[in-house]
Amino acid sequence: MSHGVDIAVVGAASLAGELIIAELQQSDLPVHHLYPVDETEGSIEFAEQEVHFIEPAGFDFERADLVIFAEAGQALEASYEAARIAGCRVVNATGQYLPDAPWALAELLDADQFAVHDALSSPTPVATILALLLAPLQRAFGPLDIDVTVLQAVSDAGKAGVEELAEQTRALLTFRTPVTSVFEQRIAFNVVPRSCTDEEISLWRQQLAELAEVPADSLHLQVLWVPVFYGHGMLLRLRLPEVVSAEQVREALLERDWITLDAAGAAPGSPALTAAGSDDVRVNLLPASGANDIHLWMVADGQRRGLAAEAVKLASLLVKK
Repeated sequence: MSHGVDIAVVGAASLAGELIIAELQQSDLPVHHLYPVDETEGSIEFAEQEVHFIEPAGFDFERADLVIFAEAGQALEASYEAARIAGCRVVNATGQYLPDAPWALAELLDADQFAVHDALSSPTPVATILALLLAPLQRAFGPLDIDVTVLQAVSDAGKAGVEELAEQTRALLTFRTPVTSVFEQRIAFNVVPRSCTDEEISLWRQQLAELAEVPADSLHLQVLWVPVFYGHGMLLRLRLPEVVSAEQVREALLERDWITLDAAGAAPGSPALTAAGSDDVRVNLLPASGANDIHLWMVADGQRRGLAAEAVKLASLLVKK
């Protein structure tokens, strides 16, 4: 790859695909050719050039050194198989399981696992952000019993989710009846409990068990859609097997350079104002209700930090192998 890296992004027209391509432009990866693969007609700008979308069925994966899958549709399994047959290295950023592509995060990567795999899968944005926070705490103080309330931004529902919130907001402000199709209820000026399937919850638990060593039965998760375009908020209560001080918790978190820890007494971060568009995982240590409890408030941009940035970090590692 001395000439640079030829990269295909499958699902390039999706919100995740656009963010991954934007992250590639800002990264140190020496991209020689970018192949934006998508069922949609159109183009995208990359390296000051207009690059047209390529139909998945018509793309020859032998043209690419590395493939990033950004969206779960677009004949994912068939395209993945074609990429593997062509000898491509693969980052699966869809959050869905693919064979022989284990869950991985660049910050928590297992060296033995990395040595034997040329295909890696990043988990869902929610699981990614939780794993980055919980891994150092689980290793320092575990086993933990964890209650999490996720305030999930609509960007995790893709472009359709972002557009629905925008259109419903416009409708309500102009005294029109909003149309609801993506979410179970109107999302504008509302909070909507997310009806996660058993399969979704099981997937998140599996990803956290593999990446952060969190036992599956110790994670208790509630998810709410909130009327925020970008930026998740998460409220966590961790019950520890023994008493630890707030200073010990702060020291465990500060050892990880991917966490930004607010100073004691500082105002908590805002999903929309602090996290949106940022690469930070920002954490505020809250007063605890019990001696064995840790209460945390965390904000992070799920689509940028939890998906796009993580996909490009894994791509960089695979290219350097």
